[in-house]
Amino acid sequence: MKNDKIKCFSNGYLISYVKVKRHYKYGLIDKFDKEIIANIYDKIQYFGTNVVLANIGYKKSRKHLKLGKWGVLNLNGDIVVPFHYSYMQYYNEKLIVCYKNKWGLIDIEGKIVVPIIYDYIQTTDIEDLFLFELNDKQGIFDIDGIAVVDPIYYEIDYKKGLDRNQQFSIQKNDEYYCINSFGKIVEDDENVNSYANLL
Repeated sequence: MKNDKIKCFSNGYLISYVKVKRHYKYGLIDKFDKEIIANIYDKIQYFGTNVVLANIGYKKSRKHLKLGKWGVLNLNGDIVVPFHYSYMQYYNEKLIVCYKNKWGLIDIEGKIVVPIIYDYIQTTDIEDLFLFELNDKQGIFDIDGIAVVDPIYYEIDYKKGLDRNQQFSIQKNDEYYCINSFGKIVEDDENVNSYANLL
């Protein structure tokens, strides 16, 4: 069955796909068209590392979206992390994952780095800092799961409020102000008014 290449990476591997019935199946080949990962997965993400993020069960149509389950393969096609996760995002040798509607971080071998207990996790524009939500409040922790901003805020806006000093616009009760990446309040910052005016 002929592969259709869809993207090339610097180390020479390419994601490939074949059409099976109405859906595509994805795999990985090298620059010589040698199969590295068979075209049996419903979605693949590859970042030029020694692992591949793969999904079983993902389906997307005009009327329906099925998320499937994510796992991790090595370049021999062996399963390194079982296909348990409804969401998986690669970040700096770590993976943001969602399991049974709870979020955490694991390493690329499946070891838990940050407990899978949070309501939501996402990256920020500051390296190795993550926005998280727990019990309807937001906070920020580092890549080891250590809170640098406790989850006491209704909203943290790391894009609109972020500047060169690594500041975040936050809302607590009905007040808006800025904190730095250590969780300390930044006094008399013009970002406070600009953030409040955007709401």
